[in-house]
Amino acid sequence: MKLGEKIKCENNVLSLAILGILIAIGLTMLGYLVGQSFFKAKQLDRVVTVKGLSEKMVEADLAVWPITIKGVDNDLQQLNAKIEQDCKKVKDYLIQLGFANEEVELSQYSVKDLMAQEYRNKELENGRYIITASVTLKSNKVKLVKEAYQQIASLIKEGILIDVGDDYSYKGPLYQFTKFNELKLLMLTEAIKNSKEAANKFAEDSNSQLGMIKTANQGVFSMVAVNSSEVYSNSNKDEISSIHKKIRVVITVDYYLN
Repeated sequence: MKLGEKIKCENNVLSLAILGILIAIGLTMLGYLVGQSFFKAKQLDRVVTVKGLSEKMVEADLAVWPITIKGVDNDLQQLNAKIEQDCKKVKDYLIQLGFANEEVELSQYSVKDLMAQEYRNKELENGRYIITASVTLKSNKVKLVKEAYQQIASLIKEGILIDVGDDYSYKGPLYQFTKFNELKLLMLTEAIKNSKEAANKFAEDSNSQLGMIKTANQGVFSMVAVNSSEVYSNSNKDEISSIHKKIRVVITVDYYLN
């Protein structure tokens, strides 16, 4: 073999060796980077799911009481005069208790003629006409509204037919809390703080460090009477008839663990 060809061959071998070394180094680095990425990904997959609770006790700041008055008679004019008189007595009663004139208004008035019905009782002798009227009280004097409702029997004793409802139909004052939106942000902040305390406790017990929030799901706000059972929260009868209420929210938060 000539000297030039020998040198050329040696150079090719050296180049191939260097190329092989570079490829090996590259594959090693690639494997390291992939391994590190996988390790970090596995670290990020470590999460703890906790719930955060916030509760607030509030009092209603508005009461709406539709007082339904009824009457039955064969003489429409006589019945109408009686209902008008009854409505006036109810309004006077409320004003005497301390309510303003503009807080009391006649909100409904309807007349039903039983003889005009298609499937009427042909032997009907009494009570042809039925008049229903409503006097609505709307006031922020919540406790005074409750007192007025508790004394409604005094009006019934005067011969005024007032629908007071039954176990299935509530006809009393509706107590409302109108500043609910003002509490939402505060309660969500408290719920997140509560969830973080629970997550920190778990992290300490598992020899981990608490990381950032991965996801947070806001629960549904609920409002119930303070003395009612959560089991029956689907029914709002207790809530609307109670001045003292409890607002509650539960959120679910996922935290990373480091």
